[in-house]
Amino acid sequence: MIPMRRLMLLVLLASLASTAGASKRMTVAQLEQALTTAHAEHKPDADIARQIGGIELSERLTEATLSGLATYVGADSQASRALQLLADQSAFLDPPANELPSTAAPNEAAQERMIQAARNYVAQTLLQLPNLFCHADHEPLR
Repeated sequence: MIPMRRLMLLVLLASLASTAGASKRMTVAQLEQALTTAHAEHKPDADIARQIGGIELSERLTEATLSGLATYVGADSQASRALQLLADQSAFLDPPANELPSTAAPNEAAQERMIQAARNYVAQTLLQLPNLFCHADHEPLR
């Protein structure tokens, strides 16, 4: 009976330890606010890097935003590398809503003009490309 209690206690401690190290999920705006606060408090680079390492973004950290956030950390610092890693990890997420283009999709007439322009380009370009096919009329050199 005692070994079972110890096993249950170990499982409970392991689950608590795994949730304690879990990443904090936040938006890019929240990340910017956290970095602004850390910069204002003059936190050491290692502390900022550790803080960034514990973050999981819910949005993509775009290059434009990343370069803006780089002003809060040193150019060749641990925090800078952690920020770049965070940006790489968020590469497949959708960008923040305020970074999406505000233009609407083109109407049918505009889409048709684009398709026709692409057809014309391909038709004209193919005629100007060099013929790169070779015919071997003799035996290869040895």
